[in-house]
Amino acid sequence: MLEVTDDTFERDVLDRSTEVPVVVDLWAEWCGPCRTLGPILERVVGATDGKVELVKVDVDANPRVASTFQVQSIPAVFALKDRKIVDSFIGAIPEPAVREFVDRLAPVETEADRLVAAGDEASLRQALELQPDHAGAIVALAELLAARVASVQRVRFTNSGTEAALLAARIAVRATGRRRLLMFDGAYHGSATLFLPGSPDVVRVPWNDLDAVVALLGRPGHDIAAVFAEPFLGAGGVRPAAPGFLADVAGLARDRDVLFVLDEVQGLRNGFGGEQGRLGLTPDLTLLFDLSVPESAVRTRRRVAAKHTDRLDSENVEFHERVREAYLKIAKSNPQRVRVIDAHGSSPETHEMVMDIVIPFLKERGFVSEERRAQTRVPRT
Repeated sequence: MLEVTDDTFERDVLDRSTEVPVVVDLWAEWCGPCRTLGPILERVVGATDGKVELVKVDVDANPRVASTFQVQSIPAVFALKDRKIVDSFIGAIPEPAVREFVDRLAPVETEADRLVAAGDEASLRQALELQPDHAGAIVALAELLAARVASVQRVRFTNSGTEAALLAARIAVRATGRRRLLMFDGAYHGSATLFLPGSPDVVRVPWNDLDAVVALLGRPGHDIAAVFAEPFLGAGGVRPAAPGFLADVAGLARDRDVLFVLDEVQGLRNGFGGEQGRLGLTPDLTLLFDLSVPESAVRTRRRVAAKHTDRLDSENVEFHERVREAYLKIAKSNPQRVRVIDAHGSSPETHEMVMDIVIPFLKERGFVSEERRAQTRVPRT
């Protein structure tokens, strides 16, 4: 239980309510019913083990808070979530009624929550089947995938492999300012019109023909945005790449300011780090199962930022909105995790991602910031 004043109300009540439900007990020393209700509130809220927090405000000593809630009689109890009043009552009500009031605020653990707590990949995938927008499952699964494939730095979930490939194509076009894609005969990257034979925005060359790739990318003023490749042609007869072929293609792409996209929808299952781990490849973008993983979004921006940063930013292709919203939900339910992310990047790339993208996003919404704001009237839902 925390004593709140006019000076600490903004931080300890409004800001805190974005992280955990806060019950505000407005009381005074001379109020007999307040002294009856106070211990009941402390006991009931304490039983939530931190899922709900209680603060007390002496209305005589803190008139601004009393004015904020427009208090006319006490005891007056208000519940806040996300800086808004979501419930309230006046007077010293019985303990069962107080318990019912608090129970409405405490988050209820779901089966998806329990699966996320298990933490393994199978449980996380099952949690997303039960609750596709579960913030904890989205973030945890993304982190598992990022740890599994060394090249992965940022993850965007999509609904299908085709959608993932379309997203990768869109990123390449926006990042380079060019419009066409280089693909190999017999390769399959989805059922969208863009990837079908005859597409005017796709140039196809024979599989394992490095000279054909050199001829296209070596032309002055070429219009190739990305090279799409599989570690082996899945739909084209399961034909492997010739030794060193994909490494040479990736090198050519890098030298010509072209993105190298590796389609690992089938390849990832062949090893913990996918075929790219076995072959020593570091693609700019990787397609995994029904995911699009812009591996080197950071590295890609470094190579093309001088010309194309504005296009990348305007299209918001580097960090999927769902992932940022997932971090926001995690912050609301578990503020300690936000503090850990702020302090400890598991790698320089992860630290850069957190500091450049996640933390500013959270700060805009009142997290990870000690800044004080002018006191405002508490809105009601």
